[in-house]
Amino acid sequence: MNTLPHFKLYDKILTYPKCGTKFLDNIYNKTNENIHINFYNLFKSEIDYIILRDPLSHLISAINETLKYEDNLKNNLESLLFGNNIHYNINHYRLLELYTKLKPNKTIILLENLSNFLQLEKKIKKIPSTVNYKTVKIYDIEKIKEEEPYLINLLLKNLDFEISSYKNILNDNNVYKPKKTLI
Repeated sequence: MNTLPHFKLYDKILTYPKCGTKFLDNIYNKTNENIHINFYNLFKSEIDYIILRDPLSHLISAINETLKYEDNLKNNLESLLFGNNIHYNINHYRLLELYTKLKPNKTIILLENLSNFLQLEKKIKKIPSTVNYKTVKIYDIEKIKEEEPYLINLLLKNLDFEISSYKNILNDNNVYKPKKTLI
């Protein structure tokens, strides 16, 4: 069982599966490189920025991503709940909150502002369209509740803790504000 999340690090930017990793792999030409770091190695890594995604959006995206590989909602929800899924970890935001308390002064980049940040702060000129990187939504939260109410309710109860940590991270750190609207 994988109870600790793994992260990816690009040019001092920390992210996690379903939070821009494919997009950043493309931009930094890292598609064939193993740039994963585990939670323990975060403390040894040089990190200035952390990409975050709204926890509910993150969960729904992870569910839909896993359905690409196994078309069984119950099995996929169980893998998320028991920490056997590469796209989601039930302790992700709580561990990041701990990390940001122990290693403060990080800038948080909300996933929806990633292109703006890369273009205006990192000076990356060619930003590909994000449309190619979005997970196709098969299930929304209502459809999941209809088909697997017990398992999704367990995940949603846990998500309450994750949302609290997410809000604490946003309140306790500098959050990147887009400088201008991109074309």
